Amino acid sequence: WSVLASGPPVWRIELARRPGALGEQRGINEALSWDHDRLDALEAASFRMRESGDFVSASEMYAAFAVGLRRHIGFEEQILFPAFENVSGMNPAAGPTAVMRAEHREIESLLAAIEEGITDPGFPVETFREQFHAVLGEHNLKEEEILYPMSDRFLGVEEADWLVEQVQRFGG
Repeated sequence: WSVLASGPPVWRIELARRPGALGEQRGINEALSWDHDRLDALEAASFRMRESGDFVSASEMYAAFAVGLRRHIGFEEQILFPAFENVSGMNPAAGPTAVMRAEHREIESLLAAIEEGITDPGFPVETFREQFHAVLGEHNLKEEEILYPMSDRFLGVEEADWLVEQVQRFGG
């Protein structure tokens, strides 16, 4: 095995369309909750690899998870939250999206700590992971049970479908 070229990592993007009729409209709750599930699976897989002693694969899988989660946070903050604030009339500095943004900063901080220590067998990664899951679990619950359904209701079917399309095109 030899390295033919060195350079920056290459990221692979996977697109998957949910089952349904072509042209069927998508809701925000369905699309973004699905992304939560996809990200959860990547994070769990990375820790299974770490537990088996495969720190290199664990790091690579966690990096894919981190990119996906940062992208998810980006499209929420740049696309979803402004649309929600616009149609709901809620203040971005004091409403539910302000809370979500603050939680995003906490999630990003814990994500970075785990990312940095995932390959170190002596790093207390489980302590950070527990904190991460406590914040992320509550955060995702609020989004999936409150913010996303409210966004679907406030925006309506056509606008929600358009917004999901913008999320899918988001480059981050």
